[in-house]
Amino acid sequence: MATFGMLRSGPTKFRILPIGPEAKHRPRLAIGPGRYQLGSNERLVIVVVGHVMDAKLEFSSKDDPIASYQIKLPNQRGA
Repeated sequence: MATFGMLRSGPTKFRILPIGPEAKHRPRLAIGPGRYQLGSNERLVIVVVGHVMDAKLEFSSKDDPIASYQIKLPNQRGA
């Protein structure tokens, strides 16, 4: 048995936070290899090996010293 008709969404709420005092010191564009600190426990790591660039996000906490998540980057050579 199929049912169809309109489905109304619930109310949408947004919470806008003030600009962080350290925001001007954080990286805005990461174009090369390095370690970019994003927060107190988060950083972006970009590594170049030969012609291949890899990236990952690293998170640290007292429960898990370092958890990392690979980021798939597009082919830099356009091939």
